[in-house]
Amino acid sequence: MKLRSIFYAGTAVTALFWQTGALAQSDVAAPSEAKSQDPTHSDIIVTARKRAESLQDVPISVTALNSEMIDRQNIVKIDQVGALTPNVNLAQGGVLPTMFTAYIRGIGNRSGNVAQSSPVALSVDGVYYSTVSGTLVDVFDVSQIEVLRGPQGTLQGRNAPGGAVNVTTRRPSGEYGMRWQLSYARFDQLQARVAVEAPIVANVLAVKLSGFYNNGGAFMNNLTIGRKNGGALNNWGGRLSVLFTPSPDLTAYLTVDYMKDRSEQPPNRPRPHAGSLGSNANGSFEPSPAVCTVFGYCSEYGKYETGSNFVTPASLKNFGTSLNVDWDIGGVALSSVTGYRDVKDNLRIDADALPVTALHFVNKPQRVEQFSQELRLASDGNGPLTYVVGAYYLNYSYKFFQQLELGGPLAGLPAGTSFLSSRESQERTHSFALFGQASYKITDSWSVSGGVRQTWDRKRLVATPRSPGPSQAFKTDFKNLSIEAGTEYRLDQDKLAYVRFSQGYRSGGFNEGGAFPTINVYKPEKVDSYELGLKTEWLDRRLKLNASAFQYAYKDMQIVTLTGSVAGNINRIINAKTTRIRGVELELVAAPTDNFNIRGTVGYLDARYPNQIVDLGTGPVNLRNVQKDNTPKWTASVGTDYTIDLGSDGSELQFAADLSYKSRFATNPNPTPIAIQDKYALLNASITYKMPDDRFAISIFGQNLTDKYYKVIGESGNNFFLWDTVGRPRTYGVKLSASF
Repeated sequence: MKLRSIFYAGTAVTALFWQTGALAQSDVAAPSEAKSQDPTHSDIIVTARKRAESLQDVPISVTALNSEMIDRQNIVKIDQVGALTPNVNLAQGGVLPTMFTAYIRGIGNRSGNVAQSSPVALSVDGVYYSTVSGTLVDVFDVSQIEVLRGPQGTLQGRNAPGGAVNVTTRRPSGEYGMRWQLSYARFDQLQARVAVEAPIVANVLAVKLSGFYNNGGAFMNNLTIGRKNGGALNNWGGRLSVLFTPSPDLTAYLTVDYMKDRSEQPPNRPRPHAGSLGSNANGSFEPSPAVCTVFGYCSEYGKYETGSNFVTPASLKNFGTSLNVDWDIGGVALSSVTGYRDVKDNLRIDADALPVTALHFVNKPQRVEQFSQELRLASDGNGPLTYVVGAYYLNYSYKFFQQLELGGPLAGLPAGTSFLSSRESQERTHSFALFGQASYKITDSWSVSGGVRQTWDRKRLVATPRSPGPSQAFKTDFKNLSIEAGTEYRLDQDKLAYVRFSQGYRSGGFNEGGAFPTINVYKPEKVDSYELGLKTEWLDRRLKLNASAFQYAYKDMQIVTLTGSVAGNINRIINAKTTRIRGVELELVAAPTDNFNIRGTVGYLDARYPNQIVDLGTGPVNLRNVQKDNTPKWTASVGTDYTIDLGSDGSELQFAADLSYKSRFATNPNPTPIAIQDKYALLNASITYKMPDDRFAISIFGQNLTDKYYKVIGESGNNFFLWDTVGRPRTYGVKLSASF
């Protein structure tokens, strides 16, 4: 049965349950943004435990940004949130311009392979995204973003041992309204957003239509084609939202969204000569890659320069729909979250980034479909016992065909020739889970909690490593039981201490990147987490200070590496037997005056592999000597905003600035110099004039104001090529916004 048909069937079943009283939910509707728009004095409401709770009352490490914070920080894409969160690294993917790579407390995934799930779960309106394609979501008309740090093995869907990023869209208000934003920035970067809403039936049915458009922003000087490319956006999309509230106890929220993307490849810069890179941490020297020794391209490129001769844009069509039903039936709440996504993309990228055909992804069309259904039953929270129990089902499938063009000298053919290598694969996953979590108040100050989730995963693969050629079928099954337990104690009304033990699980899968001997099953990964936390408010809530300390014991962590061959570079997925991670986090929000706010975060992370020998694609390596990728020892941020009231009419002038810092870290698991990024800091700032009632506003903003040159990803390609993906240089622009 087609997944689209399954979605319609699931929607019909949900509608039937409305009438029979078999399902609903009230506790987890859209989180309230705040009691006021002041981010310091207000309570930010989060749904980290599948019920609406104040951020300061949740015994979990959570960073939440409401719509005002998102707008003030000039956040456009989801990856920008990482700079404001301790021990979190979010970035655009180095291969797919429509994906983001997420690392939380050192746990993450840099692979663009649709066969492998990310250990950081991304959900939009409660619907879990099963694929990395299309995860670099636009955050316009979003009410809140929550970043949950630590394993979320019981409640946050599947595959969340690292944590979760939950996005909640802004629901129709039931009134007539319109919002729009228009910005123009350096490198001819144009961004436009609009949202229009209206009531259809007063207090019963309301609709909203929102859309966005992004174009421009290329900042790499391509010396081969004579123009800038790399880093540019070319996409548009929209969302239709329908809110149905036939009674105060019943709410149904339906969204339908679509995005089309024709962005060029990420800003990849070739590093064809290894001699200037020095040696790695072990003292070994990185040899020159094949693009230098075989093709003769050995000259170093300058900052923000590339030489790509293949700049055909990738393409993406991302369609999705979700239905959230919330029903309070007195004493308990019933909920349903039904989701369907259909993602079609075609990756085209110059993997060597040089004016030579060494390795080009000339064509990689793929399609991903998923249908998910989650049902939950929750208590109303009025008694000493609160609970959430539920079931989750996912049907996920992908199919792709990959065609690579490789330079002839790589296979002993004459210079100037090339040949094509193709493969195709299709896989289907069925996942089912039962879960529950409960908390019991022993006294007014002391509570204990626990949770459990049982997961069953079934995967079926048909692969053709050499197309045309013989195919072979593979199948495997996994199951896991994850638990959570903790206790919390309220020292007083404004101070909460907690201890939490939690487990996380990421499904195993097929390493289907090459010939049949390389198609093996890699193991699931599991983590045991121990965390001690403190959430406090001081000085009549003008100062909030939260702290946590944690330690992870990781088993069978999945490591993605590259292996070079005449068939092209192949993603290899191996398991590290054990990994140990520990760290500390601090978050501060202060309001010295009503018009002056200060924010700060500090994260310390110590991630190490114990003694073990593995092959990372370049031969046996002792992981004890390898720096865990994307785990800077120190991360920090500090931000401030100051508002000046300009008169009795309500107009105001706001100054805002944010500084984020990362210490030295490796961008991929291979112990090579190209992977290392030294410590750096980024400074962003803005000045905004707001007219009375926030009807109109104009902002002048700047990002990376010190013009820091830094890399996001450094890739060795098993000595076939060297390239890095660099961050955007100094950018400045102007933004106009209006609200009616």
